[in-house]
Amino acid sequence: MLTMTRTVASCAFASLAFAGSASAAFKVMQACDFSTGYTAGAVNTAAQYTAGTAGQGGWFTSGGGSAFYNIVADPTAGATRGNTMSILGSSTNTARYAWTNDVASNWGSRDSDSDTIVAAWDQDTSTYTTLSGTASTNRFGAVIYDSTGTKILTGMYVQVSTGYLYGLAYATSGGVTSTYAYGVTSGGIQVVLARDAWQSLAVTFNKTTGKAGFYYKKGDGTWGGASVTGAAAGVDPDEFDLYESGNSSTSQGKAYYDNILVSSGSGAFVPAPGAVALLGVAGLIGARRRR
Repeated sequence: MLTMTRTVASCAFASLAFAGSASAAFKVMQACDFSTGYTAGAVNTAAQYTAGTAGQGGWFTSGGGSAFYNIVADPTAGATRGNTMSILGSSTNTARYAWTNDVASNWGSRDSDSDTIVAAWDQDTSTYTTLSGTASTNRFGAVIYDSTGTKILTGMYVQVSTGYLYGLAYATSGGVTSTYAYGVTSGGIQVVLARDAWQSLAVTFNKTTGKAGFYYKKGDGTWGGASVTGAAAGVDPDEFDLYESGNSSTSQGKAYYDNILVSSGSGAFVPAPGAVALLGVAGLIGARRRR
């Protein structure tokens, strides 16, 4: 891994509000809406990417060249959001990441009783297919890493071809400790999110208990979600990454991100009781991120 200077990105504050969050002892660690202080074009130039230097807003990128990460106008009908960040997926089994050093810089100065990190963001996952009609099997979402870049403490992704929603956590299953994907269900059916439309997602990680939470905003404005007790109790979160997994796809999907808000808190993000559950372990996920 490259050693990088830990600077705080100059992101504009994202005006996000979500029900069920603890109201006390919160510290904003990262906030960004990609409109204020950003210009259309590459997030990170080729020279910056190669040298491991931050680009617009303090963002670093890894996995493919700078052409895959761009500041672009809201692509949805109505286009009310201004600028967003787009990530183009891989046509091979290559993962892509975009991150700042905000969490690493701010987690250590949180309130002493703040044991939970909460990350919320808006995401528009494209249904892009090739001219031959082959649906992309890319997976887009966001994850929170430890300082080694080998443990995904919590995260979520949407499968482009199906819209299925999955949670991610470093956990133990069948005696094997690794990063696992969990299908998120509602009423016994796996949650499917509409593509080509903005969705609000959130994840949590409690350092004391190791519990990872995965949440999504439903059509009625309430939040659904589930959690799993992971195997990373005592591990400090270090980085929030926008994330794409190639998943051996033969076609490239695309996702857009907006309104990122990462905070520490003394409580947990809790959805409506009994709203959703987990389908169970869906498979092992390659967690290590190259810088």
